[in-house]
Amino acid sequence: MMTDAQRYLFDMMGYLHLEQALKRTELKAAQRAIDRYINTSDDELPEGFGRSTSLFDKNRTQYKYAFAFDKVLEALVFHRSFWPIVLEVSGRRPRLNSGEVRINTAKDPVHRLHCSRESFGPYSCRYSCDDGKIYCDDLVVFIYLTDVLPGDGGLLLVPGSHKSDFKRPPDVFNDGWIEKDVPLGVANITAQAGDIVITTELMTHGAMTWQPKDRDRRFFILRYRPQYHRQIHEFPDSVLARLSPETRELLETQSYTYEKEIVKKDFVTLTI
Repeated sequence: MMTDAQRYLFDMMGYLHLEQALKRTELKAAQRAIDRYINTSDDELPEGFGRSTSLFDKNRTQYKYAFAFDKVLEALVFHRSFWPIVLEVSGRRPRLNSGEVRINTAKDPVHRLHCSRESFGPYSCRYSCDDGKIYCDDLVVFIYLTDVLPGDGGLLLVPGSHKSDFKRPPDVFNDGWIEKDVPLGVANITAQAGDIVITTELMTHGAMTWQPKDRDRRFFILRYRPQYHRQIHEFPDSVLARLSPETRELLETQSYTYEKEIVKKDFVTLTI
């Protein structure tokens, strides 16, 4: 399960920053896989794959079902650095709800601070602690594929906001629009390629405009929810057909009482 340090920090801050979680060989392989995805023409991509835009920001480029595009990326959904965390916060009832790659460039605008509570209401996401364990029904995992240096922009988090009981007033943090100067109380995450940042959709988060013109920000974003969650994303058959049995099991919707075989393993290895 989670270590005592991870549990303490995640509960207090609302996020974890796992530095150099990917081995160099894993990172290089993932970077090559993403390069193949984004450099493949639309008419050559497998059915169901391709570029899309964010629901909330039409300028942010994302690549659908990236976890299913290459076995190197598929294996990352069970990565040893965070699989125990996924197991704990889902009550050992995990389901992968999405897995895509996003790319930010200098033309992308500010991504305003938001969270599930503000966007969809106070009961849209749950976070609690019981019997020495954390429960979270919308876990977000960012796997960084490129470096983010101080002054670059990128991910913003408001530490501790995952447990806030109050609505954020408009005059706090410029109503969520943070362009250059990061205000006190907000963290700008400067992760290196191979780092992993884990948080919850309850965390107030956003992104500053990406500043570098000669490089982009690339990250693999995975979302996990309990297998019985009411908000379940369905995957097309063309995507499911590419996956190993372990990943297909992870994507299954099941009842609360059902125990998947993959949760019985400390580390999951793809068999195909």
